[in-house]
Parts: sequence; structure tokens; C-alpha cells
Amino acid sequence: SNRLHDNINHDQPFQKKAEEKIMPRVKKGKKEPLSLDEYFSELKQLPAKDLWEKWKIAIINHGPEINLIQAALEKRLRSDPDPEVLNSIRENIESDNIPSDEKAILVDLLTRTASQESLGLLIDLAQSDIVQSDVKDNIFAGISHIGKYQWGGRYHEELSPVLETEWGNCSEDEKSLKAAIAGGLASVGSCSGVELLLNTIVQEKDNQETIEIATSALNLIRNPSGISPLADNLLFHEENAVDPVAFEASGDALSFMGSPDATKVLLKWAKYADKEDSISVERWFSRVRDPGSFALIEGSMDSDTFQSEKIRSIIENRINQHKKASSPVPIQVVPK
Repeated sequence: SNRLHDNINHDQPFQKKAEEKIMPRVKKGKKEPLSLDEYFSELKQLPAKDLWEKWKIAIINHGPEINLIQAALEKRLRSDPDPEVLNSIRENIESDNIPSDEKAILVDLLTRTASQESLGLLIDLAQSDIVQSDVKDNIFAGISHIGKYQWGGRYHEELSPVLETEWGNCSEDEKSLKAAIAGGLASVGSCSGVELLLNTIVQEKDNQETIEIATSALNLIRNPSGISPLADNLLFHEENAVDPVAFEASGDALSFMGSPDATKVLLKWAKYADKEDSISVERWFSRVRDPGSFALIEGSMDSDTFQSEKIRSIIENRINQHKKASSPVPIQVVPK
């Protein structure tokens, strides 16, 4: 059967081509080999087309340099989304002659690139009639988790408009794609994307399946930008007559974030909560797991006043559970 390398023009024996195109073994004019840093620096100077050719050969050859080539290709496609390269990737994923495992690697390449263009291609492929179902599962997972790839050390909120547009275009029978888009919106976590999911909960009251997709996705938010709309729902739910399902979903999302900023919102709400809210308090504070949040809660227990002593007691018990679980177990010395 055909494989990725069947799309490469073989103008010389494969092994010789692989050696020359993949890993230049010596520096120009010198005898010592290139270091990995030097090799990566050279790769980063290459255009997307050359890196794509090197990547295809490295995949076939199982070369140790594949990770460096892929990192350079991802970086190049972000700054220069070459239409020919992206179209070639599309053709390989849609081809009947390429094994699913190699297609999965291509989907991973697009996901890790995490650009508007690569995301748009993933969404197109998810809707293609000629992509195999097992490959589509990889594509759905890639779309859902695309926000996790924070190249440049940040969340890429520029991806959110692509996802927001597609969320509005999804038909009722595209359930897998809808769930993937919702996951993508949450993993990117922009303010507008989180607001869209929250609004969906309110607007789709008669569509339980869509509500479940949106509420489940909200629990994936980790971007601090997503805290603001969640906080508004929690802290001003009475003034703004927030939908009860959206209120609970906001608290759940904040509790799953595992960050002091999110926990600060929960704590602020808890100070004014009634004893009737004790079930929500217990659920949300049971999920606190990061050291910063525990330090924040413990530091505020003495200074903060709570409207309900029952609520205070629940939170204090959570702190005590954490202390007990974190305490070192004393070593027992058995006398001889």
C-alpha cells in the first residue's frame, strides 16, 4: 500500500536522500557534527515546503531528529501557513492509501501547530465525508484540546473566533463536532468563548443534550481570562437573575480550575452564601487541590466573616482534611 513517502519525488535512492535531506552530518567547511541546537537553528530558517519534505522522510525513516523537524515545521506554519503544505496535509489525511496511524500523526501536527489556519483545516476535515471514522475521532480530540498547546507561553485566544463561528454553524446531528468545538472553546478559554457557552445553557433550555455538552466543556477551562464571566454569574446571580443551571455550571467550572484566582471567587461568594448553599460549597471546595488556593483559604479564615457558620465549618473541615493528608507519616522505629 502507499504511504506518506509515496508523495515524495524519489530522484535518488531513499537512504542517500534521507541522509542528505534529514540530518546534515557536518558543519559546512568543518568536520565536526552539528549539535542539536545548531541543527534546530538551521531548521528554523527553512521554508515550510522544505520542512514538510524533511518531516515526511523522517516519519518513514523513524529518525531521531523527527521531533526537531516537527517543532520547526509547527513554528513555520504558524508564521507562514503555506497553502500548498496545508493542502498536502489535507490530501494525505483524506487519502485511502495511507494508514490510520500515519494520519493520526498528521492530525497531531495540525493540533500542535494551533494556528487559525491549522484549526480551520481540522474543522474542515471533521466535516469531510471521505475521512475515516477512526481518524475523525483523532480530529475531534485535536479540536477539543487545541487550547492546551500554548506555544509562546500563552493561551491563544485568537483561535476562539474560529470556534465561536463554527459553534453557531453546527447542526443538531453533528454531536461529536459540537462536543469538540465546545471543548476547544473551553480549552482556549477566552472571555467571549466562555460567555458563548454560558449563554448557550440559557438559550437552549429545551435542548438537554446541548446543555450537557456546554456544561461539561466549561469544566475544562484553565485560562484565567475565563474567570470573569464565571465570576459574574456566581457573585451577581441574584441581581442578574442568573439561570440556576448556569449558576451551578459556573461554580463547577471555577472549582475545577485549580488556581488561586478561581478559588478567590468561590471564597468571596461563600462568605455571603446561606446554609442552604452548603451542598454546593461542599462540592466546590472539595475540588480545591493547588497549594496556592489552600494558602489563600487558610489565610482568610481568621479575617473573613461568613454569613453562615455552617458554610465556614465546611470550608474549615476541608482545610483540616488537606492538612491531615499533607502531614508526613511518622516513621515508627521497631525496637530490637
